[in-house]
Amino acid sequence: MVSIKNSKNAFFKAVLNYLKQAIRLEFIIIFAVLLFDTVSKYIVSNFFSDRRYTIIPRFLHISYTRNPNAAFGFCFWLCERQGGPLNDEQMRIFFICFISVTILAFIAFMVWGVKNRPLFRISLAMIVGGAIGNLYCRIFHLSVRDFISIEFFGLRIFGTAFFNTFNLADSALIVGVAMFLIYVFAFFNKDEKLRQERKQAKKLANVNTETEIDPNQTNALKEQKDKIDDADDDDDDDSDFINFLKLNNKN
Repeated sequence: MVSIKNSKNAFFKAVLNYLKQAIRLEFIIIFAVLLFDTVSKYIVSNFFSDRRYTIIPRFLHISYTRNPNAAFGFCFWLCERQGGPLNDEQMRIFFICFISVTILAFIAFMVWGVKNRPLFRISLAMIVGGAIGNLYCRIFHLSVRDFISIEFFGLRIFGTAFFNTFNLADSALIVGVAMFLIYVFAFFNKDEKLRQERKQAKKLANVNTETEIDPNQTNALKEQKDKIDDADDDDDDDSDFINFLKLNNKN
């Protein structure tokens, strides 16, 4: 029972900590993605759905269409049109379930990774915002409303002159995934090393206060703590370390 209670307390503490630090970043990004995506879909579906509108000749067009599949019209050979076992309604239910689970997973990543780099947090917020935008369409409009059509300047690539029609939510998803991959390959190992150093410093700060600490060791701990604080601001760890030094100075 104590273990379960501690786990719940740790979870709610993490959520509160996340809300304090994320309100100005992730929430704003998710809200902005949903706002622009929803407004653009409403405008196009109500005022520009009758024909193709050319914005940039031979490149950018507005062409309203309904998409029962995944982003950019892909269905990964699950739909009947590609020889798969699922019809449009089954595909809709499948994507609603799959996307809902994926959104919850990414939200969990955001909660527990709140101290990570802004690049990591922004990428997850854009992925979540884009996924929610298309999930809303699947639930309330039965399919995703797409309207951005890209032409290959008159060229034919892979047998077609146009890329699959998409929307702003799809764009947010692609940008978010690209940023996430940049973080994983460029910064993840460095951040993981800093996390391990932070944990080690916290353990050293919580050692038995009756143990006599050498002044040189104290200075080394302080230097290590300062280095970690430059990369990851954590007031709780600062308090633990200061209390640790004060107690040992009394000894």
